[in-house]
Formats: sequence, structure tokens, C-alpha cells
Amino acid sequence: MGRRVFPRCRAWGVRAGVPQLLLTGTLVGVSLAGIASPAEADADADAVRAELRASLAKPAAAQAAVSGDEDTLALLARGHEIWTRRFANGRNLAGCFPNGGIRLATAHPRFDSTLGRVITLETALNQCLKAHNEPLLDPIDPQSMGALTAYVRYLAAGQRLAIRVDSGPAQAAFAAGREFFFSSQGPGRQSCANCHAAPAGQAPESDRPPPPALALATRWPSVKEGRALTLQAHARECLEIRMQAPAVGALSLDHLDFFLSYLASGDPIVPNPATP
Repeated sequence: MGRRVFPRCRAWGVRAGVPQLLLTGTLVGVSLAGIASPAEADADADAVRAELRASLAKPAAAQAAVSGDEDTLALLARGHEIWTRRFANGRNLAGCFPNGGIRLATAHPRFDSTLGRVITLETALNQCLKAHNEPLLDPIDPQSMGALTAYVRYLAAGQRLAIRVDSGPAQAAFAAGREFFFSSQGPGRQSCANCHAAPAGQAPESDRPPPPALALATRWPSVKEGRALTLQAHARECLEIRMQAPAVGALSLDHLDFFLSYLASGDPIVPNPATP
């Protein structure tokens, strides 16, 4: 079958040999408590990003947006059908966003100052459906929301994430996501950072090494056995190994999404990589 073309911190402590952000310390001279201004928010996030870039193994080389395998092609076809399907009023999802949503994935998640919360890509898509009195999609369903986000991220393949932390409330959401990422949780007292922010050679041994933090927000959804797994769905799978994981769309996972996406801001989107 031929290829189908679709429309278009600087305070590290060491515990058991694993780096751990000291949330009560400082980050390259910036206090982690009470950061309020957008300039300080940028400095805070930039310092985390610089620290990770300097200490971690480089993310794997970018893969093609569509590998050509049947599962990915079928997934994108399903996502395209959902994206272009006409509502009862004659509109569709593509009509909800500027330029037909070509750059929608580059700007999400974003902090909505009016609503006072983080709006993820999945939330933005469901907001459109709600505005047109259409049934909402289950954010964890790989066959509906998964397929849709796979297609929307495909539209933005190669474009750079442009996530903004430009207000005090947005900085608070970023800080909450950072704290969730670095905090030890569950019976084993493990954190996301134990696997995704360990310097090269110090991550837990695995047949499939976990991707570094800087790759998490650019390389989703991933395709596994015909299912598209979003960033939050991946986070839940990982968290469930050691604790009762929050639901997709929970505030804590929205904040984690926001934190990881801002760290990767400026990096190109590489959607739909195959996952063994």
C-alpha cells in the first residue's frame, strides 16, 4: 500500500543516585516560592529547561510524522473523519479554530485567564463540541479522542510548540506541574523525574528506556497496536504502576501537561511515533 497523505532547576539533590529537584531550594538563584511576574516565570522555566538539556541524554532523533504502517494510517483516517464530520448545524471541528486548526496543537496546553485554568488540546476540542451541542469525546478513549488528537497533531507536524507562561496564575499552574513531576509519590516514593529526568546512565534499567522529559510533550500521541495514547494517558499508565493515578483531565495532570509542554516550547512536534 502506498503512503497516504492526509490534509493538512538548578537545585539538584541526590537520593538513591537519582536527581531530585529540591522544591524548597532555589533554581539558578531564583526562589521557587512566591514567583509572580511573567519575567520571573520565564526565567524559572528556562532554567529548568537549560538544566535538563545540559544533563540529560538527547531525545531520540525525530521520526517521520507518519511511518506508513497500517495502524497509523487507519488511525489518522479515523481522526480526519471526526475532524471534518459535519455537526447537526452544518459546522465542524475544523471551523472552530483559526486557519482550520493547522497550528492548534502548537499553542496547547494554554492557560485561560478568563476561566482561570489550563486548557489542554483535548479540552479545547471538547469545548468546540460543547459549543455546538455535540456529544463530548472521552479524553482517554484511544479510538475517538486519541484518533482526533493524532490527526490534529499530524496537521502541526514539524511546527514548534509555542506555550506561554505570561501571568501570575499561569506561573502558579506551571509551578504545580513542576512540583507534581518532581514529587515522590506512592509506596515506593518514586517521582516522574526518577525515570524522565535522570542523567544519562542513571535511569532505571529497562528494555525500553523511558523518554527524557524534553521529549514527552513533543512526541505524542504514540501509536501502540492501533491505539493512540495521549500524553496524559501515558502519564496515567506510568503512575498506575506505583499509585492510584488521577483521571485524565484532572487538575494535576493538566498542570503536568502544561509544565512539560512549556519545557519543550520551541521544539518541533513529532506526532504518532510507534511504541512497541
